[in-house]
Amino acid sequence: MEHHAVVRSSCFVSANRDTKRKKKGRKKMGAFEDQVKMRAIELKHLLKKGVKVVGKSCKKGWSKVKNLRR
Repeated sequence: MEHHAVVRSSCFVSANRDTKRKKKGRKKMGAFEDQVKMRAIELKHLLKKGVKVVGKSCKKGWSKVKNLRR
């Protein structure tokens, strides 16, 4: 059975995009951006395991995932 998930959040999309391409000469990200990036990576791993998440913001989507993971 194949699982599909829709994440409607621009910060997850941009964090995923930043992990795919490397920029030279870029300063280190801020703490919040690092946190969003790590959450996007963790969410990506959970989605591969079959977790379904649909949310309007990073915070709502992430809290749903955290509750399902426990």
